[in-house]
Amino acid sequence: MREDSFEQKLSELERWFADPVWKALQTDFVNLDWSELRKLIFLVISVMYLRTPLHYEYVRNFHRRMVATVGELGQIPRSFLVAGKKIEVDPESWPNYRDASEDDLKRLWISQISGATEYAEMLICMRWSMIVSDTPTFITSDNPVVVIHPSLKFKGLSDPATIVFFPISPRRILVMDHAHNQPANQYYPLQGNGAAENLLIWRNAIEYMFSHQDTDEVCRLMLAEAEAPLKSCSRRCPPNMKHKDKPPLIWPALLELPAAGQLIVYLDLNHWIGLSQALGNLCTSLLSDRAGL
Repeated sequence: MREDSFEQKLSELERWFADPVWKALQTDFVNLDWSELRKLIFLVISVMYLRTPLHYEYVRNFHRRMVATVGELGQIPRSFLVAGKKIEVDPESWPNYRDASEDDLKRLWISQISGATEYAEMLICMRWSMIVSDTPTFITSDNPVVVIHPSLKFKGLSDPATIVFFPISPRRILVMDHAHNQPANQYYPLQGNGAAENLLIWRNAIEYMFSHQDTDEVCRLMLAEAEAPLKSCSRRCPPNMKHKDKPPLIWPALLELPAAGQLIVYLDLNHWIGLSQALGNLCTSLLSDRAGL
């Protein structure tokens, strides 16, 4: 299904990337409190956030859950809560929503993108900061609007602990948060090599990342950033924590066996999930510290 009017609106929005104001945002130190600039960027971020296949999948899943819930209740509720927000329900429109086809859901998704001003209004209340690198450092991805929360769950853009950041260029990342007790509209020099920031962008990608640098080098730096806490923990591990009764080692034939004396740790799926959550919290903390947030 193709909506020509919607595609035309997106085309008009994308032309703004060639605007001198956008170029200045990439290279100059423009006033981040300039209202017209903020409105344009908020609109761009909102559309890019909603335009991804992930959000369309959210629309589909939400539809399925709603139909199943109302079916279990046996009646149509007059309202329901979504992320603490009360949504009124029109009982007369329920049959159309319940029986929506794939094209109907796509039209609903497109209408949400077209109405991105609601998300822009949430973003406009956040504090702005810019992380600046002297060299082309930052990557971007096919899902560039990164929403971070210490719980690793989406708590809504208005949650006080939510941080949003968006790569402006290989040298700049725009950061939005609710730390209004800190100076706003500041430019902060990058602390470190950008691997922590790139790791968060990469984790948020759907399929692709895009980099001004050699991608192998980007991945090497991200891997080193991720492994650093584990190596530090290994160095601090006291001798009495090492197991004396080692289980028999079963090693894949196609993988090279580590050198003798190296500690081998087995991680099952739950371990990897816990490690990923801990890494996400660590990266969020590093990002906040390095941006002076």
